[in-house]
Amino acid sequence: MNKKYIYISIFLLTLFGQQGCSDDFLNASNPNRLTTSTFWKTADDAYQGTIAAYAGLQEEGTWKRWMDIAFGSRADLILSYSPWVEFSQYSKFHLPDYNWVLQGEIWDDHYRGIFRTNQVLANVPNIEMDEAEKNQLLSEARFLRAFYYFDLVNLWGNVPVVLQPSDPNDLPDYNTEAQVWEQIISDLTEAIPYLPDSYDEDQVGRVTKGAANALLGKTYMQLRRWPEAEAQFGKVINSPAGYGLVADFRDNFKHTTENNIESVWEIQFSDEFKGPFWDRDVPTTSEGSRRAIYFAPRFASGNADAQPTAWFLQQFLLEKDKDGNIDPRTDATFLWFRPDSLGSQVTYGGQLFEEAVLDSTAFVRKYLNDYWKDVEDEHSPINLRIIRFADVLLMHAEALMMQGKTEEAIPLINRVRARANLLPLSTPAGGWTPELLLGQLKHERVLELGGESVRWTDLKRWNMLTTAEGVAELKTHDPEFADFELGKNDLLPIPTREIDLDPKLKQNPNY
Repeated sequence: MNKKYIYISIFLLTLFGQQGCSDDFLNASNPNRLTTSTFWKTADDAYQGTIAAYAGLQEEGTWKRWMDIAFGSRADLILSYSPWVEFSQYSKFHLPDYNWVLQGEIWDDHYRGIFRTNQVLANVPNIEMDEAEKNQLLSEARFLRAFYYFDLVNLWGNVPVVLQPSDPNDLPDYNTEAQVWEQIISDLTEAIPYLPDSYDEDQVGRVTKGAANALLGKTYMQLRRWPEAEAQFGKVINSPAGYGLVADFRDNFKHTTENNIESVWEIQFSDEFKGPFWDRDVPTTSEGSRRAIYFAPRFASGNADAQPTAWFLQQFLLEKDKDGNIDPRTDATFLWFRPDSLGSQVTYGGQLFEEAVLDSTAFVRKYLNDYWKDVEDEHSPINLRIIRFADVLLMHAEALMMQGKTEEAIPLINRVRARANLLPLSTPAGGWTPELLLGQLKHERVLELGGESVRWTDLKRWNMLTTAEGVAELKTHDPEFADFELGKNDLLPIPTREIDLDPKLKQNPNY
């Protein structure tokens, strides 16, 4: 695997048996066509099959396009003025069409990715090859399957857990959310011992032990299993991989500085292939990310479909750094109209914003390409940093404070603040209570990670989507929460077509 490009093993993606036909001529087998019975023979087959499982991360319904919207626009940091009605309504929790492309493609492409991992896990054990290499490939597949299910369970809750290569006629069982989480834990626990701490330069991008430990920690966080989460994040912090914080915060969102010491795991993208973005599983398939086009302003050829709320931006203006300047993460996070008192304006393609109406003129700058070109397109080469070391530090701090270990948590928060040139946290009158420190940590996560598609899982973990008090607070952050329904909108509706095909599935509550 090249460190930058995850090439799709096209021949593997449709490994099914030959279809029958009554005409002998039409029924003739093509001796050159690869099938499951002819492909899974060699170590190279095992490697190529695993690469195909990685390629599922670049699909429309995974992280090429829709996951940043699914985890972003429904949270309180992002809203939508999109002229695409379904898009705008999705952001406002109005979902009349349960088969709409976002829900449909996320469901389809995640299960397509799971199918590929299941092929690896079912077939590679039978291949004669180096045992250490075999165990590593199987562990990469287990991580990827766990990651696909992590997305699904956070969006839908109860979903089918499919652990074998599926047949088009299969009707999978309906599993509870608890069963999905346990499968994620099982896959990651089994994978971790066989994954390396790091790779040679030409293999960067493959799953490491640190990535698996971090994802397992994130899993325990969502389950509020704080001691186990603390233990996993401790392994990442003390990893031989030597994770750290890059000096320039914005280097986390550029293609020229990816796979750096702060990256625990990132999904690889490239603009080398610029075929039609809707093509799938063909040699000309684009390996570029489409995230930027949805977040960029229209004067830069963006769609401006997802923009920051005023509350999101205002959080950055509550505290100055050690030198009395605005938090340096502000300009890395937003394209926005700055009041003159805050210094020079941020530009994109040489253009300035003309009015200080935050909801209509601010844009999320993370992962935009303005640092090297004037307009966006459908093929951004910027890797998505799915797990950053700064996130690990803050999650570790949260796991500690939820166990009453506030004194251990504060240095971790201060380490992240120091990179932003902020003063260490000062002790409030009466000392830090768990409630006060959790409130501070929530604020720190907005400043450090806002716009990076982690907010939805944060809100779920903090019970802000399942309590009247939580939703009431979110309404003060984002006007779109005015239409949020308790007991309903914390989950997406399962696509109707899936329920029509599989009577074992049950629609989520109140849909």
